[in-house]
Amino acid sequence: MKGLRLFLPPFAPDTAGAASVLYPLGGLVVIVDAGGCAGNICGFDEPRFKNNPSLPAGKVTSACSKPDFGPVGAFPLEFLHPQGVLFQRECPDRPATKTKLRESVFTSAALRDMDAILGRDQHLIAHIDQAIADFAAAGRTFPFLALVGTPVPAVIGTDLHALARLIEQRHHIPAIAIDTDGTEAYDIGIEKTYAALFHRLARIPSRPTPRLGTLGVLGATTLDYGADAETALANVLRANAKSLRLYGLSHDTAHYIDAAQNERNLVIAPSGLRAAQWLQTTFGTPYDIADPLAGSLLAHLTLSRTVKNILILHQQITANALRTRLQPRYPDALITCATWFRQIGAITKPQDLKLREESDLPTLVAEKRYDLILGDLLYKRTLSHYSGTWIPIVHPAVSGF
Repeated sequence: MKGLRLFLPPFAPDTAGAASVLYPLGGLVVIVDAGGCAGNICGFDEPRFKNNPSLPAGKVTSACSKPDFGPVGAFPLEFLHPQGVLFQRECPDRPATKTKLRESVFTSAALRDMDAILGRDQHLIAHIDQAIADFAAAGRTFPFLALVGTPVPAVIGTDLHALARLIEQRHHIPAIAIDTDGTEAYDIGIEKTYAALFHRLARIPSRPTPRLGTLGVLGATTLDYGADAETALANVLRANAKSLRLYGLSHDTAHYIDAAQNERNLVIAPSGLRAAQWLQTTFGTPYDIADPLAGSLLAHLTLSRTVKNILILHQQITANALRTRLQPRYPDALITCATWFRQIGAITKPQDLKLREESDLPTLVAEKRYDLILGDLLYKRTLSHYSGTWIPIVHPAVSGF
């Protein structure tokens, strides 16, 4: 049965990918969703929310017990931050709080049934107007505003791009629309968010002048590389780069605005490839495809050289980088990379596979009889009869944190 999951939970969706890229940039991010969904999108897949000790695990909501407040009376917007509610309009049983922080502020549109059915976009716009005014009064301005789509606006056909243009005209701040719908994987959401940010924010000079030693890293998100990704990548890459721009981890929107200054770009996850191709077409910036952290995953691996058949389960770039490092150790082994996510043709070999259903994995393993599998331990749930060696390689978008 298509889509049937008996052992694996759903992987991080495209909305989580969008939230992960937007998290550090200091913008106002509106999740255009039904009430309560922003907590799921932001809190369950993004470790920078979950790992903050001041925020209850798995909960990213305000404490207001009377949601029907505000002059418009349609629905409330709750303003969310990894350290709790950053700012909320006056609530009858809770005073407003004001705090200045660098990360983005996430809000839920909290759509109600009739708002969705009748397409009451004016209510959403009115609340965004009020939110921007309230934050301005508190001394907080935003470098951009982002509208992130969910299943509800996708089903009713909400034109998020038109709303973004209208909001930009009203408030004179860059506004982007990310047409995620919650039905695709996280890498698609990251890809769409990169596209929206670069297309709207990047300055396009008549003659791009790259800065020597400036390296842009695309696909650098916690969903592929975990909560410590920024430190780990910086430690490995700074030796060869004077200036490092980690798109998805860095706090500076100037990295998007001045993308033409990158001397080279490095794609470390498939989600960053199309952005790298656009930057190459627009600015002439060359790019490489590699995973600089793959070597550390195999540092302590010691196995018999009699291994003949190896399967690697991960996103394509990490899987291929692991294969490149394993092949000299096991020159006679056939190493297959399989993934449920986007593949990159340039690094895909004939034996590599795109998995689509949960049942594809146990069928593949039963047929090929792999001696060694490298992948997230969560995948092992589907392989109760597997007797070979399993090397755990965590993939946060699959198993969380």
